[in-house]
Amino acid sequence: MLSRLDNNSFHVTNIYGPSHSPEKLGFVTWLINLDTTEFEDWIIGGDFNLIRHPENRNKPGGDFGEMNMFNELITDLDLTDIPFSGRSFSWSNMQADPLLIKLDWVFTSSSWAMSFPTTFVQPLSKPVSDHIPYAVIIRSSIPKSNMFRFENYWVDHPGFLETVELH
Repeated sequence: MLSRLDNNSFHVTNIYGPSHSPEKLGFVTWLINLDTTEFEDWIIGGDFNLIRHPENRNKPGGDFGEMNMFNELITDLDLTDIPFSGRSFSWSNMQADPLLIKLDWVFTSSSWAMSFPTTFVQPLSKPVSDHIPYAVIIRSSIPKSNMFRFENYWVDHPGFLETVELH
């Protein structure tokens, strides 16, 4: 993709990870083997169906082996987690006493922050789905120069001509 602001290219990868444990190792292996050498500015996000820490669930549980595998993937790919604003969990089993888990993640390459320093994830209102929809807001900070204004009253100042002649 190209940024409309500066025509710099960036890469986007959308993820839908397997929900069954036997398939997760193959999924993580596939991600590790992605050729990301050309992905200088890269954002990857979606439903990974993996958690990083026990606190990514509102109830005890989770597979520590899968957590370690996921965290090693993030380290190996040198990714930075872009947290969701105001939400700890992104999925619910929609029961009376719900299980809440953060399964959806957005990560960026280490160089991303230089090009898009104000990237954040904004959860949207919850529809019928068991996942919270979200928008990734990507902005680049472009410094605005101060506009010079000539004020007519300056010419009436006693030192105006001397100052202008010096500079």
